[in-house]
Amino acid sequence: MRRMIILAAVSAVAFVAVPMPSAIAAPATVSLATSANSIKLGETFVLSGAVSPGGRGKTVSVERRFPGKSWAKIVSKKFSKSKKVKTSTYSFVIEPAKAGPREYRIRRSGKTPAYSKAQNVDVYRWQYLADLPHTTKHAARTRLGAFTIHDSVYPRSISISPVGFTEMMAPPAELAWDLSGRRCTQLDAYLGLSKDSPRSSSTLIRFYDKSAKKNLIRPIRVKQKNDASRWDVALTKPKLSFAFLVDPMAFDAIEAPRYQAVIGTPRVYCNS
Repeated sequence: MRRMIILAAVSAVAFVAVPMPSAIAAPATVSLATSANSIKLGETFVLSGAVSPGGRGKTVSVERRFPGKSWAKIVSKKFSKSKKVKTSTYSFVIEPAKAGPREYRIRRSGKTPAYSKAQNVDVYRWQYLADLPHTTKHAARTRLGAFTIHDSVYPRSISISPVGFTEMMAPPAELAWDLSGRRCTQLDAYLGLSKDSPRSSSTLIRFYDKSAKKNLIRPIRVKQKNDASRWDVALTKPKLSFAFLVDPMAFDAIEAPRYQAVIGTPRVYCNS
């Protein structure tokens, strides 16, 4: 009899109902795509995606982060409260106000906010070398300003007075720039001799990599009687320190001040 009572007690315990935990809501997911990962300053691009489960009544915000900075909200929108909403899509047209690299992500509001993966976007712009910091050797031989090549005027240009063959022992004049950290991919300029140089004059203009101590591209010969030559150079080194150099010219040294090699309106295309 004692044994049966014990078994019954164990059996009773075995059949006590345990309440099931309430269903856990699935975490929200936020997708994000960008129409472009690289644009020119002044252009726009689109951020788009979806929130699932539906973001009924929720707010989605675009957040942006520059290198070394914190995330900051720049624009938002609120979804409809309709119960028919199952998946909520969104899109934002973005027009950056300044150049440089940055990240974007989407934040969905709620007790537990949900975030998309970040997307990188690089914003490039043209920058004139005349407006950027530079160093000069033999400043008396170099000038910045507007200069005429043949019959065309080029603003924000560089003028270098080269030496003649009778002065070949004299060091060349130089204007140099360090583009490290500017993330530049392209340089363009117009090359020639100033209009007031003697008609028979000519020289070589070099684009010189100071760290590698060599020309980045083949030197270009320019002549006073010719129109400007276009220079379009791809920049592939993340850290580039370069200079414009001008080779000696075939003329009498007495007339040296009259000769001006011109790098017309040089500019670089940079993500900064």
